[in-house]
Amino acid sequence: MNVLVYVMDALRADFVSCYGHEAETTPAIDAFAEEAVRFENAYSTATWTKPSAASILTGRQPLAVNAMGLLDKLPSLPDTLPRQLGDAGVSTTAVSANTFVAEEFGFTGFDSFTHLQKDPTTQQRRRTAESRGSEGEVTDELGIDRKVIPLSEDLNDVLFDHYESVASDEDDFTLAWSIDTHGPYFVRGEESHFGNDPAAVIRESEVTTDNLDRVRSIYRDMIRYNDRQFGALLEKLRKEGLYDETLVVLCADHGESFGDHTKFFDWPIIGHSGVVYEEVVNVPLLVKFPTTDAVDGGADGGESGPHTFAGESVERLVQLTDIYPTVTDLFGVERPDTLQGESLVPLGSDRPDREIFVESRPTAENVYSGALRRGDEKFLTIRKDWQWRRDPRRMVESLLWKFAVPSTLLFDLGTDPGETTDLSDEQPETVAQLRSSFEETRERLETLSGAVTESGLEDAAEDTERHLEALGYLE
Repeated sequence: MNVLVYVMDALRADFVSCYGHEAETTPAIDAFAEEAVRFENAYSTATWTKPSAASILTGRQPLAVNAMGLLDKLPSLPDTLPRQLGDAGVSTTAVSANTFVAEEFGFTGFDSFTHLQKDPTTQQRRRTAESRGSEGEVTDELGIDRKVIPLSEDLNDVLFDHYESVASDEDDFTLAWSIDTHGPYFVRGEESHFGNDPAAVIRESEVTTDNLDRVRSIYRDMIRYNDRQFGALLEKLRKEGLYDETLVVLCADHGESFGDHTKFFDWPIIGHSGVVYEEVVNVPLLVKFPTTDAVDGGADGGESGPHTFAGESVERLVQLTDIYPTVTDLFGVERPDTLQGESLVPLGSDRPDREIFVESRPTAENVYSGALRRGDEKFLTIRKDWQWRRDPRRMVESLLWKFAVPSTLLFDLGTDPGETTDLSDEQPETVAQLRSSFEETRERLETLSGAVTESGLEDAAEDTERHLEALGYLE
């Protein structure tokens, strides 16, 4: 059996056509959804890449493995997903276009790891290939080398070679991480489907209320390009005779905020390092299960067609931590008792009392936000410590976050999916219950983190810092 976990970085669920977006952004994903299961209430564990990636590969909350901070390094744990599968004889491969999802940050244990930003073979391919759209003009405008922002087309170059070498009787696990749907905002590929200038680029720090509509339009083009390359990869799996026996998991690590919510003085929240609102933590998750005969006993223990559970939609609350136990279950590999996620099969199971815990704070300068969802109720807490800053603007912003933004919010997502009406004053008992559960969860995770003693990076490599600056994580 084969497993492909494909992550589209910073892809908002509500910008995907099969999740209800009004524009046709994802024709390939929409076709894939007809053969897959669509999870309507899937959650990240944080608002940015590294902690989310840690959750996918450890099956745990990022705090439990000390992967919350910008320069934290994932510890060399013995029971990560690639190591667990490798010990069971499964071949493991990772191909990443994201700076954080790299061996430098502790994502080790794979038989093969291709980090596209630093891979010499990929860079040679780029130098010899014809120009991919207006990429040269865009990277010149950004003042960066082309290798800083690899495309999903580059991802496919490596993945196509990989799948040509996978034997039909081989057990294979592949993680693919693309960043076409991550800022800076510019049209990938040769054409715009939504009337955008292919040579234009907007950095995340340049997004304002005046250009938000344009940014959203460019973002649709970014999604459309990644969608086309994902579709090409699925065709490659079919051509190699691997598609039917492959578990394909398509998800995002987090979403993106385009002013859906505001902070003080009605300033829009932009990007994904802020508050854990739905637009940044509710993510798309689609799972295409393999044929029954490719799995020991079948995914549901019975007979099925070539695409088990095809076209189903599931409302139950799930999280990225659930990917790990789902993969090990289908491979017939023992789950370690450290996992905090739950298998996505059987689909009919439901836990109405399940709680989804999310929190985020990349650096001490960022606002801390955390949330707990139980049923349709979502408790949200925001904390900002005042800090002395040499930059007066940042010092004022620190004060405003502390004194002008509510520290506790309560939403009913069943009637208010956009989180527009705070019910905390009307339902103090519910707030108290959910706050207590949130704090208990966090205390438990902090206790677990105490057993992880490895420290993070003291300094990132110079080229790594340039990559993070281009992606908007460093200024």
